[in-house]
Amino acid sequence: MPSPSVEQYLQSICKLGGIDRRIQLKSVAEDLNVSPASVTEMAGRLDSLGLCRYEPYRGIALTVKGRAMALNLLRKHRL
Repeated sequence: MPSPSVEQYLQSICKLGGIDRRIQLKSVAEDLNVSPASVTEMAGRLDSLGLCRYEPYRGIALTVKGRAMALNLLRKHRL
């Protein structure tokens, strides 16, 4: 079970289009109203958990595992 902050980041990345393409960390920071440094730190954490692919200066995208978890969280929150 991921922490609430991991869930928030996954949902934000999914909502911003991280399912199909890489998105900029700046977009996630603006969406969650957090600092870019916080997003960079969490991107590394999500990458180590296998939930996303993060490359500095190239952005972040969800992996198959991260995509499934994010979509499940979004469905759960819509109910």
